[in-house]
Amino acid sequence: MGEPVEVVAVVIVEGDRVLIQRRREGDRLVDWWEFPGGKRKPGESWSEAARREVAEEIGVEIEAGDILAMAEHQRDDRTLLLAFIAARRMHGEPEAREGQELVWAALDALGRYPMPAPNQAVLARLRNTS
Repeated sequence: MGEPVEVVAVVIVEGDRVLIQRRREGDRLVDWWEFPGGKRKPGESWSEAARREVAEEIGVEIEAGDILAMAEHQRDDRTLLLAFIAARRMHGEPEAREGQELVWAALDALGRYPMPAPNQAVLARLRNTS
């Protein structure tokens, strides 16, 4: 099966809301919601990957913080290793640079947004802080 695909998911919380994005047409799990992020490049730290992915996807500069959770997920013929990184927005307003819909979701309303299974531990943690 090979090495796992390493993916960073960036959790940007401001007050009582968190930034999420809807998966686009053509993506696996279309219309489901996720945290911004993407694949980590070889030699890149999780924090570097978080900063790069958020800048590319939504045009925001962040300060990457702690890893909130790690999850391994089997998908078809490959394994995903996901790192959920806490982040603070430093500069810029989020914009959908890749055609995705962005929403600042209230922490107490996250249950309204279907999200893939690997997100559940982070969602539970976010709900407990609201």
